[in-house]
Amino acid sequence: MESTMLENALWFFIGAFSFKLVSYLVGYSQIFILFNEAVMAALAMMVNSDRAFSDCNEVKYETYKKSGMSYEELEKVKNLDETTSKIWRDAMIESVIKNTPRKLRATIRFRNWDEASDLLHKFLKQVRNK
Repeated sequence: MESTMLENALWFFIGAFSFKLVSYLVGYSQIFILFNEAVMAALAMMVNSDRAFSDCNEVKYETYKKSGMSYEELEKVKNLDETTSKIWRDAMIESVIKNTPRKLRATIRFRNWDEASDLLHKFLKQVRNK
């Protein structure tokens, strides 16, 4: 009788421990999935903003060209805008990485703009194929 009661108690505690462990793992995986989707949404906003800046710059270059700006001056403006854009892109990626909680930082799968853009395109392709 005592061994049956001990055995039942042991199985109860094993079940409770297993439930707690599985609940923890499921909860952690849901956090990871939600975090990953939030990062992808942030990257999508950054890429769309970058495209909008590029479109605005094209309008600006066309306006400068029509106003008679020399080719050399226009190229200087374009180079300055490209440098500014690169600095902005790098700052955005650095900001995402630095503002990610330490425990989740290792899950970030990009370190620069090109890697982030590639990852976003793969993610969006997967989402569209579902």
